[in-house]
Amino acid sequence: RDIGHAVRLAATPGVEAVIVGLETLFSVENLAAILEQLGSERVIFSLDLMLGHPRAYIDAWTSLPPLAIAEQVAQMGVRQMIVLDLADVGTQRGPSTHPLAKEIGRRKIPLRLIGGGGVRGLTDL
Repeated sequence: RDIGHAVRLAATPGVEAVIVGLETLFSVENLAAILEQLGSERVIFSLDLMLGHPRAYIDAWTSLPPLAIAEQVAQMGVRQMIVLDLADVGTQRGPSTHPLAKEIGRRKIPLRLIGGGGVRGLTDL
């Protein structure tokens, strides 16, 4: 959510990385500060979607396509990103974000992707 929460969590013994979720992030500046303080290797950004649309408090990102947000956070220094559509959670139908993940790869956006939502086993991956 903000730099204070991220630093306190990162200082907890055993915590290797902090997940910064789009749905709880209040500003782009907060993400920049977290990246600066913790370093990109300790930050995982979660691109939180609902039915394919960004779930965000940040007005500038609510109307952007998810791919544009992925490009922006990569330019800011994010190197790991969870791609999660919250509408998929608990459905056991597999993630609906596969086309987005493929496009991120096709564009060679330098992000290590972590998929989530609706995954019940290896066949969904």
